[in-house]
Amino acid sequence: MRPALATRPTRIAPRTSTRPKMLHLLEATGAGVSRYVADVLLRIDTAAFDVALAYSPRRADARFWMDLKAIQKRGIRTFEIPMSRGIRPLDDARALWRIHRLVKKHGFDLVHGH
Repeated sequence: MRPALATRPTRIAPRTSTRPKMLHLLEATGAGVSRYVADVLLRIDTAAFDVALAYSPRRADARFWMDLKAIQKRGIRTFEIPMSRGIRPLDDARALWRIHRLVKKHGFDLVHGH
């Protein structure tokens, strides 16, 4: 027989809404992908979804910063998390830790990576 696993209490944010909590995660904040994400977030039904965006500022272009202001005006929460495109173990570990803490703190039901 295997011993029972000890369970630790979780610190997930309590549900305050019946709307699914969705986090869009974006590293490539320039050109095509950021344009697509902006189109989605500027048109998503915020009455049906509690939406947030976590983005990296490292490769952001001027268009992204304009779109970000419009996204924020819609009441969509935004979180800045520095991320790198290349393989950088220390930077990658920091970004993963920040994403993990963000997801745990806010209790997102869905994380959509772009």
